[in-house]
Amino acid sequence: MKLSLSETACTYTWKLAEKHLIYITLHNHTQRQN
Repeated sequence: MKLSLSETACTYTWKLAEKHLIYITLHNHTQRQN
């Protein structure tokens, strides 16, 4: 159960980081166009 919880937390963190990375990329791209 401890391993399962760790895997869930890792997956959640990666998905969160992925969304954050996409947001930063889009934000920087918008700034460059302006």
